[in-house]
Amino acid sequence: MQKVKKRHVTQQVGAVISSGSAMTLDIEHSLPVLLTMLANRITATGTETFKKRHGWGSAEWKALSMVASLPGSSGAEIADLLGMDRGGMSRTMQALARKGLLVIEKGTKQGNIQTISMTSKGESVHASALVTAHERERLLIAGLDAERHEQLLDALHLLLSNMASVAALKGLPQGESG
Repeated sequence: MQKVKKRHVTQQVGAVISSGSAMTLDIEHSLPVLLTMLANRITATGTETFKKRHGWGSAEWKALSMVASLPGSSGAEIADLLGMDRGGMSRTMQALARKGLLVIEKGTKQGNIQTISMTSKGESVHASALVTAHERERLLIAGLDAERHEQLLDALHLLLSNMASVAALKGLPQGESG
């Protein structure tokens, strides 16, 4: 990331004083901006890497890895856990099922909700892709010792748990936080 000229940081999170009285976002200290930049780059390079090595992209990897980690879950549960669009996740799951990697069973969980499981072919493909995923993660966290890695994971889990409060803001007028 190209460094931007340092400016006087105010007491407001992520805000800076620029020229005059206009407030701008300090992109080097805004957690949402930095996390978005990181997530977008992880997804984009993941799509390129997984397509080149395995013939499919990040969405398929996310679906396969979640089904492997949470067998018997529904596509909606997986989409919600990942914060992804349910329709997009459903299309991805259907495509993986057509390739023989997943089995989608209707009506086996909570009434008529579909549950998803991996086929033996899916397990084999997942095992191969997992090597790629671990290689990417190893490169991503290079430079973090074990303690900093655990601290980062703890911080990310805390931020994820705070998302319910952040999501609650969508119904409030600007500037109110309840």
